[in-house]
Amino acid sequence: MKYLLTPAAILILVWSIPSYSEPSVSRGLMLKMHGLEVDAKRVFIDLLYNDEPHEEDKADALYQLGLIAFNNKDIGLATETWGLLIDEFPNTEKGRTVSAGIKYLLEDYDALVLESSKEEIRDREEV
Repeated sequence: MKYLLTPAAILILVWSIPSYSEPSVSRGLMLKMHGLEVDAKRVFIDLLYNDEPHEEDKADALYQLGLIAFNNKDIGLATETWGLLIDEFPNTEKGRTVSAGIKYLLEDYDALVLESSKEEIRDREEV
């Protein structure tokens, strides 16, 4: 038996093939893992403004963007990004995790900054 595909069927098949440039959390994580943070941030931001991803993926994208900012010591941007995550996606796994842990994370960071400042002052006094 011979099957013929109509133009509409071909179009549906083509649309169902995922594009390699399509944003996804796993793509962003792979870019981040290989030191391509700028590209990873673009993927995560594109994911936020794409209508197709689920809430969990969008929440994960915000989480990763906050983590990148935090690791780059941009604490203001990290907390702002995580605040968006908590506000927009409070019932997601990442939303609950960040909501529960952000207070402790910032306390630990403040303690580290304070200790680092004390060490700098001691080092200056010794000179």
